[in-house]
Amino acid sequence: MIRRLTLQPMEIPTMRDVRRWTLAVVALAVAAGAGPAAAAAPNYPRLLEQAALEFERLDSGAFRVLYEFDDGRSQLVFLQPQGTFEDVSVVEVYSPVMRIADGNLPAALARRLLEASGQRKLTYFGVEEVEGTLMVFCYHNLPADRLDADTLATTLLAVATFGDEMEKEQLGAMSDEF
Repeated sequence: MIRRLTLQPMEIPTMRDVRRWTLAVVALAVAAGAGPAAAAAPNYPRLLEQAALEFERLDSGAFRVLYEFDDGRSQLVFLQPQGTFEDVSVVEVYSPVMRIADGNLPAALARRLLEASGQRKLTYFGVEEVEGTLMVFCYHNLPADRLDADTLATTLLAVATFGDEMEKEQLGAMSDEF
């Protein structure tokens, strides 16, 4: 017997929804191997120093790292503690990719960002409004409780690299705003 299903229109999830889902998955993954007590949140300045990365601590509590690549390009990356989710400390690593001047995300760009997000192992792309301007970012959220310098450095480099690649792809190799 074949049963016919009727699909209802689906609301497109927002970046806030995606982040919540990501945090939930991260928390479940950490909880599965965390044992009875989670470790304290890491000392981010110490980890950044151990990774031999120059950084600036911002008033917001975030940390800014500037990557300079061999081809003369550079990319800003930010490390932003996100507090806890289910007693698991979470940190977000993100890099600005481009501004959407008119505030309307073109369908072709939205599709490309979704495709690129599906192809990446460590990063995803999203859109947020910052001070009235719609912007594309490259992100990665990770549990911070057992974070080590090598994992943090790899994550920061991945976000910087893929953010810069998308910036070049969308704006051309001569554009290097971030």
